[in-house]
Amino acid sequence: MKLYRQTIADFGLYSGIELTGEEYRNLKVAAGQMSAKMRAVRIVAASGVSKKDLEIRLIQKGESTQDAKNAVAWMSELDLVDDKKTAEHIVSNCIQKGYGISRAKQALFEKKIPKEILTFIVIFIATASSLKELPSPFPDASEYASSINNTPP
Repeated sequence: MKLYRQTIADFGLYSGIELTGEEYRNLKVAAGQMSAKMRAVRIVAASGVSKKDLEIRLIQKGESTQDAKNAVAWMSELDLVDDKKTAEHIVSNCIQKGYGISRAKQALFEKKIPKEILTFIVIFIATASSLKELPSPFPDASEYASSINNTPP
């Protein structure tokens, strides 16, 4: 079993310690949770991912479904994974590479951006004649809707 320093410190482990069955089970659970969190940090540090994409990648890497969900929630609480910011980053990269609107939509879909954010951004993109006309960062959906309707958010 691979343990991180934090888990060792939390359980007060040292060489030669004997654990009861209950302590061992608790240690295994804590080790799984910490493993999922550390893997999530490495994945997010390497590339921008959506919450759903991160969860799927953690499960593919061997983390349990519950540990993956908990790790994504933990990353969200720390504001380290944000679907709207990821979508903005993806569209920004598409603009820098000179891609068109269709490629930007495809990139958003590939990163498993949630449907409500994807729909909003696709509509927002569709109203622009080119990606270069898009503001950065994107406004919130309520701000955009109010600007179209000339009503306050």
